Amino acid sequence: YGVDPKKFRPTTKMREIIRKKLDVSDNDLIVLGVGRLVAKKGFRYLIEAVPKILKKCSDVSFVIVGDGNQRGLLENLAKEKGVYDNFRFVGDVDYQKLKNYYNLADVFILPSVRDEKGNLDDQSVSVVEAMACGKPVVTTDFPGYRIVVKEKENGFLVKEKKYDLIADALIKIIGSRSLRSNMGKASRQLVLEKFSWKEIGRQYTQLFMTLVK
Repeated sequence: YGVDPKKFRPTTKMREIIRKKLDVSDNDLIVLGVGRLVAKKGFRYLIEAVPKILKKCSDVSFVIVGDGNQRGLLENLAKEKGVYDNFRFVGDVDYQKLKNYYNLADVFILPSVRDEKGNLDDQSVSVVEAMACGKPVVTTDFPGYRIVVKEKENGFLVKEKKYDLIADALIKIIGSRSLRSNMGKASRQLVLEKFSWKEIGRQYTQLFMTLVK
């Protein structure tokens, strides 16, 4: 997937407005997830990870943008784990406003899994959009994500369904301002170099030219 880095770019324009709208404390760091609330997105494993995260880092809010047939299940799981107050389930957001939510975040999370039918997202565009906005990323160690997330450079890749590893990765990023900054800059640079629509178009053109020779 490619992304328009002029549209998805770092900005603080709407950050405080959205914080107030979501009733997020000024002291809290924000972990953002974006995607349909369906099994293959794996958000239940984020929720499973949160108790461990909060033991190490108490001032954290988790914002989930998207809707789907698992919303009720996820909200109930958050209540069962005693972490519901740390979550904001936003629902669907207009695509034109989505960049403002990426820029609200301190770190982006997408814990994708194979669902019971074997379906999976092997490279969600939301990961690249978050990167374009200068965010460090934690996602699943699937082949497609290895293309865009460079381990310890702009984020961490974790094994599927391993919520302890999700917690460990997020704790590392949440706990270090310099790591967040360096990974965020690396994410943005990777998009500019490899994943802008212009660069993706160049790569496709090169591929087609090779095939027609």
